[in-house]
Amino acid sequence: MIMRGFSIAFFLQRFSGAATLVSACACYIGLSLIGISSRPLHAEPAKGDLFAQFSLGPGKPSGELIQQITEDPLGSGLQLVRLSNSDDSVDQALALAIIADRSHPTEFSAKLDLTLGYYIEDWLFLGAGIGSLSVILENVRTAPPDPEIEILYASGFFADDPVATETLQTFFRLSDIASLRRGRQEFERFNTLDFKVGLRFPGWDVGSFDPYINGSIGLGNYGGGATIARLGAELGTRYYFSDSYLFTELDISQTFLTYPGSAVPGNGSPVVRSLSLQFGAGMDF
Repeated sequence: MIMRGFSIAFFLQRFSGAATLVSACACYIGLSLIGISSRPLHAEPAKGDLFAQFSLGPGKPSGELIQQITEDPLGSGLQLVRLSNSDDSVDQALALAIIADRSHPTEFSAKLDLTLGYYIEDWLFLGAGIGSLSVILENVRTAPPDPEIEILYASGFFADDPVATETLQTFFRLSDIASLRRGRQEFERFNTLDFKVGLRFPGWDVGSFDPYINGSIGLGNYGGGATIARLGAELGTRYYFSDSYLFTELDISQTFLTYPGSAVPGNGSPVVRSLSLQFGAGMDF
């Protein structure tokens, strides 16, 4: 099981999708900037300053792991064969409902980041923090058929036991109806301890905006003794007021796994790439 970190369940329940979250964050930042425009602006971070910041935002995942999240074809196929071969009218109706269902799962990611940093120079900073990347499935079957039970039934394993057969028929009736339901669920979560190095551009005359670019590497634990490694690059800008700031950044990352005995990170392991838009707030001190 993936190491549990910060929960983002509340964030996912408040916003129905990535588009809603982006709009809400954009409105929040816009109103905040209007409200603080009359306050004295902080000039620039200086050598020796510390900073702390928090961000979250939606993204679009891709990669080998995402290709594996499509509904299991074996279990679904055996379920459809079983229902189609049944003489029961309810089973036949369920088979028709499954055939008529043309819905497909969609996915998005949600990333949370908490960072503490230090300015070695006014143009160079280091940071460390905690990151959590979740892959969320929309419109997925929340109770898909169990391929192992379907295989046992198709093999005739229970054919000589009338009690087991009757019990199994009752189980199939309930599970077949439940398998039609689609909804949202968290597919995977990767929690990492991140280390960052970044560059500012103090020579640029951009007013209260502070553009930056940084790279990051994160490490964490995964089920089965695997190690999570995350490589990322972020391009963003801060907007300063007083000693605090709001910021937004474009985050590109790749998460892969290294299992014991594998010399190459991600060799034969599921990989997730994510492009996300982060919104956050921070403070220099």
